Amino acid sequence: MEYILGVDGGGTKSLAVLARETGEVVATFQKGPANFQQIGEAGLQSLAEEILQEAERSGGIRRDEIVLFVLGLAGVGRRDDHRRAEEALSRVNFSGRILLTTDAYIALMGAFESRPGIIVIAGTGSICFGLDEEGELYRSGGWGYLLGDEGSGYFIGHQAILAALKDFDGRGEKTILRPRIESHFDLTSIEDIVPRVYAKENSIGKEEIAGLAPLVFECAADGDDVAEQIVELAGKELARMVHAVGKRMKKLGEPLEVAYVGSVFKQKHVLLPVMKVFLSDHYSELDIHEPSFEPAPGAIILGLKELGKAITLEVLENLRTTYRAP
Repeated sequence: MEYILGVDGGGTKSLAVLARETGEVVATFQKGPANFQQIGEAGLQSLAEEILQEAERSGGIRRDEIVLFVLGLAGVGRRDDHRRAEEALSRVNFSGRILLTTDAYIALMGAFESRPGIIVIAGTGSICFGLDEEGELYRSGGWGYLLGDEGSGYFIGHQAILAALKDFDGRGEKTILRPRIESHFDLTSIEDIVPRVYAKENSIGKEEIAGLAPLVFECAADGDDVAEQIVELAGKELARMVHAVGKRMKKLGEPLEVAYVGSVFKQKHVLLPVMKVFLSDHYSELDIHEPSFEPAPGAIILGLKELGKAITLEVLENLRTTYRAP
């Protein structure tokens, strides 16, 4: 029996799936961070070895029964990073084929079951990718919290802090965001957030600011005008990313299929209507939905495609019924 090992490698953890060529999942497990920008070449080599060892143990198989090892990792999108990561993986004790790609590509594979489409991702950060009929990949956004990440949790939280400070110094409207943020961070006054943001140690950093997003949605639901404006802006920014990709894929005036992923879309009932209003002016029909599969099984779908296996309804059903996130 031959197997495919797929990995969805992000900044906080790696999710691995071991599956037969029929799509049946044999094992799923979790390992440490896999963002190449964080762990580097030595870290990636070590992680790959760990994953292979765990696949043998959890799946009750030999390493040489794995014909393809698919890694969809964060931090390998740039050409030089991809080259360096491939060099690190070439030193791994593995005789089968290794396929290195981005976490976004396996997310697309999972979302659309290898079909063309657009995926918009909004968690702490944000990015949008599209895949056309020729297999060409398109991207918009994702330039990091200092240069972009519009519509993300960080963007929403950052906008909320700015609004609270503008309330404080008289430049902006009154908003309940101000006392809510003060309470959230245990501040006597919103101005006390400034030294904590700029502190070198124990600061209010990117993750903490992104963590304000649920609070902003709550304030919007309570009728706060400023919070409502921030939420609407976030929805428009996410739609702009989708539209940028749609235009480059030459989809204007045609039906558009979009999948959404990420913690910000826990508020899809608020964001999707805003996105649809923006996008409906440019496309004949919109289908915005949750992905068919998570990125980790998306790596298996990509692996099957690379091996020349047909992605049949039976294979997809096997994957759907046997995959359980670790």
